[in-house]
Amino acid sequence: MKLFDCKLMLAATFAGLSLTAQAALPVYTADFDAAPYTVNGSINGVQGWSVLNSEAKVVSGSGARGSAQFVELSAGAEVDLDLTTVGQLNGANTVWVEGYFRGAGSDTTLADARASYPSTAASAIVHFSSANGIEFLNGDRAGGDGTVTASNVALGAANANNWYKITIQLNFATSSWSVWVNNVSRGTNLGFKSSGVTKLNGFKNLAQNQAFFDAFRVVLPIAGDANGDQKKDSADVATLLLIASQVPGDASYDVITRTNGDVAAPSASLTIDNTDVQTLIDQITAGT
Repeated sequence: MKLFDCKLMLAATFAGLSLTAQAALPVYTADFDAAPYTVNGSINGVQGWSVLNSEAKVVSGSGARGSAQFVELSAGAEVDLDLTTVGQLNGANTVWVEGYFRGAGSDTTLADARASYPSTAASAIVHFSSANGIEFLNGDRAGGDGTVTASNVALGAANANNWYKITIQLNFATSSWSVWVNNVSRGTNLGFKSSGVTKLNGFKNLAQNQAFFDAFRVVLPIAGDANGDQKKDSADVATLLLIASQVPGDASYDVITRTNGDVAAPSASLTIDNTDVQTLIDQITAGT
């Protein structure tokens, strides 16, 4: 996965890249379950997607988060999403990008494949390798090779039917990114691949072999807005109480929602407790 100029790219992905408490409100979302998406229909030209080299179409089956439709990428497909016209991304120092992905992985490793990636400026690259599992590029922020960071999450034929939730936090102020797989932190403060990347302009997904993806979203962080309605009020307090006891293995656990809600003393553990609830109440009362 790579964020080119910045676009996010699931490089060589897979084959080669709703909550009880409402998830944070996305700037862009595509669940593929309803119109304008139709079963067996191409996603080319729909909601900003473009498809090159092979086919990417909506199929029916067991999707991520219990959905009944998702996208199938044929071997060799390249999928691009143009986000350049999304004005809310202008000047946003921190952006979340998230999607669900499924497949056995590519025939290559990140170390082997990175030299052949498109030369477009990029921030984050996630590589799905059949042999090495999910890998991340810790870039040198200058367009060089960088180093490979392993997630220790296996792929291959034995895991080809598993959905993997990839959650990425991009920090354009520091040219760094962090990543979670299935709500578990797997990489922190990794470097962008390229220099001069100042905003999220799109997403790219390259499939060497057949791959699938679902439930894609781009979200801006709003501290305290736990229910994702772009304001802080009593509903957010109720959401914090709902999510406080959740753990990463729970179906409704959500890293982005918990980050918004972890207002008292933000930490990597994303713990929500009474201190966060009281802090949020104080902020709402003070109008801050």
